[in-house]
Amino acid sequence: MSSGQGHKPTRVLCIQLKQLGDVLMTTPAVRTLATNLGDCEIDFLTQRPANTIYDNSPYVRHVYCVRWKARELWSLLLEVRRRKYDVLVDFSGSSKTAHFARLSGIPRRIGLAHRKHSWCFTDAMTMPEEIDYVAARKLSMLSVLDLQSADSSLDFFVPAAARQRFEARFEQWGIKPGPLFAVSPVSKRAFKVWPAERYAQICDRLVERYAGQIFFLIGPGEKQVAEQVRDHMKHESLPVFDDLDLYEAASLLDRAACYIGNDNGLMHLSVARKRPTFAVFGRHSPRNWAAPDPMHATIEYDPGCKADCFYPGCQMECINGIPVDAVWQRLTGFIHDFALDQDPSGS
Repeated sequence: MSSGQGHKPTRVLCIQLKQLGDVLMTTPAVRTLATNLGDCEIDFLTQRPANTIYDNSPYVRHVYCVRWKARELWSLLLEVRRRKYDVLVDFSGSSKTAHFARLSGIPRRIGLAHRKHSWCFTDAMTMPEEIDYVAARKLSMLSVLDLQSADSSLDFFVPAAARQRFEARFEQWGIKPGPLFAVSPVSKRAFKVWPAERYAQICDRLVERYAGQIFFLIGPGEKQVAEQVRDHMKHESLPVFDDLDLYEAASLLDRAACYIGNDNGLMHLSVARKRPTFAVFGRHSPRNWAAPDPMHATIEYDPGCKADCFYPGCQMECINGIPVDAVWQRLTGFIHDFALDQDPSGS
């Protein structure tokens, strides 16, 4: 396989900072690099907690986890220069990663075209307008290396030891037989958070119709949001835990009938674990951030301003305007088709 410049890369550095979903969206591209470049060493630069996504990946040799502080960056730049990478792929599209790429000393630098930092790259890419899904768009950046793939499915690998630790913990929770629904009513962005009292109504209906048990899938510092949903419920849920790491969250999703929640990193984790995933979308478009697969369903409402959003100068009608009954109608059909073998209600 050609690199587009006459030789096959032997060392590649990939960069994607910040959120879990953003980093998970790079996994198809990294898999394509690894499967097409043979013995090529692939390293990945990111930030916590997204480093876990590649810590156990069979496709990545080493993960650089940085806080993006000046002293740390100079040390990292020296290490990157010492490694003598052939190719750098910057998936982030930010000025700071673009300037890091320029200072890296790596001869082939692939990144997103931008008027402020295209000069940092040898190959400044413009995303194809016909590609919507972000993972597929990041994958298309490899075309300058003559690498292509139609497989934009996400990856997340759980080590056996972590799964065993989770199973021991799972047994202690005393979960009863019956469908387990992983509900994630959280996000760090207000325009992605469907109201807690509406999630409570959905959870109560899941208990009543499917004899389901509700497990709130959240991250550190998000327990209060889940407790708000729980306080609005008529029925009991399982206790709320905010100390699950990503491996435990993935193992929980493997046990669940499906994921139900906001457009957040845990939604993308569910997709990566190939679990049925139902997401309530606010400001962002499912065309870009939801996997193009019937097993991953969404619901959204466009009050007429999503294409020309003026947040925060609004009442977030895109998320607050989604009614419970509309979610329930779509969700029950989705559960019947993908999450359960049969509808216990008989309807």
